[in-house]
Amino acid sequence: MKDPVLESAPATERAAEYAIYKPNSRGTGGVVRFGLNKSKASLFVDATNQSGEKQFDWENKITMNWGLSDIGSALAALHGRVPQ
Repeated sequence: MKDPVLESAPATERAAEYAIYKPNSRGTGGVVRFGLNKSKASLFVDATNQSGEKQFDWENKITMNWGLSDIGSALAALHGRVPQ
């Protein structure tokens, strides 16, 4: 079954997002959110700390704009091909 919202919206209007949440009972967790921007050929990475029970401090987040070379460096480090 096809989703009518996905069919009608142009690809440039909707950013692909993926978030990794890691809250804990001590309140020292965090979240990293990845957003793909095809028109800018960039991956935006937002990160912030946990501010309460399953709550995150989005007002004090950090935002990084990764280009193709940044993504390649991160993937090489994650695959163990470079030390850092």
